[in-house]
Amino acid sequence: MNIRMTGWPAPRFSGQPRRLAFVYFTIGLALILPVAAAAWMGHALIAGQLKDLAAERAAFILRRAHSISAQFGTASRELQASGNGAPCSSGSIERMRQLAVRMNLLVGVGYVDGNELICSSFGFEPIDIGSPSYESSQGYYIRKNLPKKFNGSEDIILATDAATGYTAIIHKSTLLDSMPLETITGTGLLGMKSREIIAGNGKVTSSWFGQMIFSRAGVGVFNGNILAWNQSDKFDYLAYAVISESMVWNRFRRALLIIVPGGLLTGILLAWGTLILARMQTSIPSLIKAALKNGEFYLLYQPIVDLSDGRWVGAEALLRWRRATGEIVSPDIFIPIAEKVGLMGQITMRVLELVERDALALCETNKDFFISINFSAQDFSNSILLEKIEELIKSTGLAPRNFHIEATERVFLDPLAAESGISVLRKMGIEVAIDDFGTGFSGLAYLTNIRLDCLKIDKCFVQTICVESVTSNVIAHIIELAKSLNMKMIAEGTETLEQIQYLQKHGVHLAQGWYYGKPIPALEFATRMRSTM
Repeated sequence: MNIRMTGWPAPRFSGQPRRLAFVYFTIGLALILPVAAAAWMGHALIAGQLKDLAAERAAFILRRAHSISAQFGTASRELQASGNGAPCSSGSIERMRQLAVRMNLLVGVGYVDGNELICSSFGFEPIDIGSPSYESSQGYYIRKNLPKKFNGSEDIILATDAATGYTAIIHKSTLLDSMPLETITGTGLLGMKSREIIAGNGKVTSSWFGQMIFSRAGVGVFNGNILAWNQSDKFDYLAYAVISESMVWNRFRRALLIIVPGGLLTGILLAWGTLILARMQTSIPSLIKAALKNGEFYLLYQPIVDLSDGRWVGAEALLRWRRATGEIVSPDIFIPIAEKVGLMGQITMRVLELVERDALALCETNKDFFISINFSAQDFSNSILLEKIEELIKSTGLAPRNFHIEATERVFLDPLAAESGISVLRKMGIEVAIDDFGTGFSGLAYLTNIRLDCLKIDKCFVQTICVESVTSNVIAHIIELAKSLNMKMIAEGTETLEQIQYLQKHGVHLAQGWYYGKPIPALEFATRMRSTM
């Protein structure tokens, strides 16, 4: 059942400044941590995406460089095969023009002698091209700083085969195929032997690479910039791509517009939940005490039925709490808190008082009818409650057989105290049942060491009857265990005819659940019970 929080009192910490500080510290963490975690994960995600983008770009540039190198190699071989010792003859120049058309990644093809481009696919016109920038380990002269008189010199690269003089004329944009700089802030090709940039754009210098230890391919961070590289396994160069630190933070700042509101909302929800939990933990004990004083607790009774003939032979007393405001508080909320703060003894005492009031009305038509009362683990070591049970029997004039005590499996957390309390009750003639068997702390050792009369099969196992489930066979084992220990069985949570038939077939004695009836007040219970007799 749900609890509406409207009208609940503010937290009462009763002079506990440390707890107050802890609660507000926890609320602060609940607000801050989701935002911080979302921001951290957002930054990591963006950085990861940009690293992937840089790696993809470096791989693309390497593939393009390989293609350019392959086309130059083909052109050089064909020119050697047809040159006949005259690399700049009219026939050779025509051949260069044909190759320039075919080789779509080359601007042109030419022949270099010394520091002059003697001829090319553009014709016979010697041009001073200056000294090579460097020589690769494969024997190619690379010229990247051409004289200004060389048309478009700032964008042209010459690669000359030192052995033949044949030269590829390459435009940087063909090699780099630059994508918009708002994404990739630098790309290029680096000579491995010289650690000099063959071609590149963006604010990248060769000094960056001197501080990197290169594997064949990788992604690293240099001065906050993402640097991806991919080294050729055929030639003396590697391709790289760079994304600046500012790009990472620009994207991160844009992402914060989404991340922060989401993280803040999560933080607010967590903080609210923490505050509500703190309010519940601190205010419910005082509310329980007030409820005990004001008579807000009451009992409902759910029938326990003999499976052989359908008669109502017993009832479980179920505690409920209705506040003065009309709000219903679930036992799942107040019972654990009552156990934690030591109020269960008072609550169980109230249950016994209510049972004492209702017992005669329930048992007047059947002298063997029993009322089943729940005891917490703490109750079995409470001598006052054990004395109250004895007083209950005397004051009602009923027999001990008219009262059963149900122990939850938590009783086995302290087996010595449990054994002592159970022994006292059984000596009175009161049967003791283990409730919710199989869901918590019980085991065969406890059942053999601590003598009990009845085993209640939890509804979670009953509901697997005729259902495909990994726990479908557990109920059969529980039934056989109870039989081996000569224990009476009560199946909880029975809701269907199929479940009833299965339980009857397997020798279960009693059942309890909505199939037979929901929990109802004592007078209504007594009236309906008479109709089943």
